[in-house]
Amino acid sequence: MKKTLFTISLLVVSLVSISYAETYTPELENAYSYAYSIGITTQWSIDSANMYGSLIRSHMAKMMVNYAKQVLGQEPNTALNCSFTDVGNQSSELRGYIIEACQMWLMGIGITAFNPDAVVTRAQFGTVLSRALYADMYNDGDPYYLFHLEALKEATIMNNISTPSASEIRGYVMLMMMRAGGGFSEDTTPVCSPENQVLCLVASPTCPVECQGIGDITSYAGTLNIASASLAPGTFSEDAKYAGSLKLTATESDIIIKSLSFQKIGIFTRGRIEDDGVKINTIQTLLTDLTILTLFTPGITIKQGESKTLSIFIEGSMSEDQGVVLLNKSDIQSSANGVSGGFPVRIVK
Repeated sequence: MKKTLFTISLLVVSLVSISYAETYTPELENAYSYAYSIGITTQWSIDSANMYGSLIRSHMAKMMVNYAKQVLGQEPNTALNCSFTDVGNQSSELRGYIIEACQMWLMGIGITAFNPDAVVTRAQFGTVLSRALYADMYNDGDPYYLFHLEALKEATIMNNISTPSASEIRGYVMLMMMRAGGGFSEDTTPVCSPENQVLCLVASPTCPVECQGIGDITSYAGTLNIASASLAPGTFSEDAKYAGSLKLTATESDIIIKSLSFQKIGIFTRGRIEDDGVKINTIQTLLTDLTILTLFTPGITIKQGESKTLSIFIEGSMSEDQGVVLLNKSDIQSSANGVSGGFPVRIVK
């Protein structure tokens, strides 16, 4: 049973990313475009890519595996038996990347505890990137990272090696990968950029022919249960902040969430969605008085029998009985064959 998200009258979307006062250098903007083009990040806008956030080990495994495969043409040695005692609470996707990072001789070699949530230092990232580029050529330094960082500096990939214990930053990781991969040119920007994928999703006549059909859901299975979780007020900025959680549960099949459409009650200024404390998307304004939209490109996958709780933050002016709501099943575009939950579902107040 295919779902229809919006009527044509609502299918006009603003493509201007919501700003949270972050600024990016042109080199960082290119680094994001480079990372998106090869799958190092799947966030459809630079503002949702958490460019200035610290990198943790599980996320570095994902980024490095994709980089090694897409840029360096490397593949994991699946004959290696890599297992760790502390990754059971990670998503199945991240567990797969952690194992592959070990099988590619990048991370987790000879250890039993991977420490997936630990923040990565510059020394650790530099060592892993050097292994991807140069194999074991620089393994004999004392301390372990010395020759790795010196080689990256010599190659003008890592400019600052004076603070090896500093926490590594996600955007700088993308930047160093871009430098190691030969740079990024606007001419190589994929035709199906995030902005163009939005145009196609909303059936805009300016959607490029090459992008038509990309990301479309062609098969439907399973049931998606929708529920609001606990609401928690807090401090977002000098303006009012409203926060809530949306719990999504997949039954009978894995389910992909492509977009959520909220009806607003009160004055909406801007918003964002977080997954486990990391901003994964902004909430954009449709050119209508009532509807706001968040798009996931590619979609969020919820495994069969599992749940995901998304934190939703709204800035604006809303009274205690106002907020944003999912009015009905058609406000969720997903691969689910059925959607359950008591509608409307109030998310924020």
